[in-house]
Amino acid sequence: MLKLLLFKGSASHLVLPLRIFHHLQISKNNHNNKNHLVNEGILTFNKDHETGISFLVDHNIIKKDPEDVVRFLTENIDRLDKEQIGLAIGSNQEFYTSVLKYFANAMDFSNMEFDQALRKYLQNFKLPGEAQKISRIIEAFAGRYMSQNPTIFPDADAAFIVSFSLIMLNTDAHNPSVQTKMTLSEFIRNHRGIWAGKDPPPILLEKFYYSIITQEIKFPGSPCTDEDTLCTGWVKHVQIGTTGRKTGPRYLVMNKNQLSWYKKSTKLQDETPKAKLKLSRLIPKTDEIDDKKITISYSLGGNYLEIDLPDRNGKFAPHFTDKLFITLETTSQVEIWIQQISKNTKFNPLTPQIPRHKSILNQQNRRKSEGKVKRSVITKKKERSDVSPKILEFP
Repeated sequence: MLKLLLFKGSASHLVLPLRIFHHLQISKNNHNNKNHLVNEGILTFNKDHETGISFLVDHNIIKKDPEDVVRFLTENIDRLDKEQIGLAIGSNQEFYTSVLKYFANAMDFSNMEFDQALRKYLQNFKLPGEAQKISRIIEAFAGRYMSQNPTIFPDADAAFIVSFSLIMLNTDAHNPSVQTKMTLSEFIRNHRGIWAGKDPPPILLEKFYYSIITQEIKFPGSPCTDEDTLCTGWVKHVQIGTTGRKTGPRYLVMNKNQLSWYKKSTKLQDETPKAKLKLSRLIPKTDEIDDKKITISYSLGGNYLEIDLPDRNGKFAPHFTDKLFITLETTSQVEIWIQQISKNTKFNPLTPQIPRHKSILNQQNRRKSEGKVKRSVITKKKERSDVSPKILEFP
């Protein structure tokens, strides 16, 4: 804390501290302004990566340099849209091909198993749909892995082919629409001659095969296909209750008929969610005033939503509110989330209703008042029993 001392007869002692204080105020305002521009840049990037990068460059947040762009991506990876990152690094423009190179080289794959390194790499973005973009992204990964683990593969081409093959195997094994699954022998046969003209070691391919079969590669932002599928995505902010405070950007996770939101998107298993909402007997719909907002209310009307919120120790307790508001960037995202929430919401008319919040409070107050009345009655009875009866004597 800055202390200003004024000595008697010497007002000049205030000049230097006041200048320092003024300088600190300017620095604080500049810092807040920069944070505001960074937040605006992130929101713009999540809509369109090219527009977002141009915004950040124009406001001197980053330089028009691939290395500086990658620094921004890695520092804000939890808040950036994974689909837009994939489109950026998969672009065939000269600038973005350089961004891809720096992006892959920013990863540390030293002494990692090949399949685990591939999983780590793919968690930072969503693969684009075009095969050429996927090829460029995987080629950058193979080159980076080979530079840090030169003894696993004979060359980068073999690492590239196996990478691409594992992604295809992941789709084949875990996509329910694929009826005929690839066998181990077919997987090994597909890699003949890729090992510098020879066949790769079958034991190594078998290890890769069962790693993907037993543990699916979860891609960020994957669409929901059933209630057990992980459905994720960034939203602009969340508001609990009509009069509740709006949060900052949150990362939504819908899994097994439960909607949770986090402050970050990495290491979800180690982070306590900010809130949890069971998708049961709910109605999500577009807000009447804002078409980029989702309003979630109880389906039967008049009843309150039950949202589990953590305390300081991480223990969840139920809280009741009238509505939940989720604001997104575009109306198309609103439509997608409404569709997926409705699809994964369980509704059974025979299940008991969630009691109303006011009725719960009234019931608790009534029990307290009844308890006080009972205690007072018991106390009066004891007082009466302790008093000895008066004996009336007649003359």
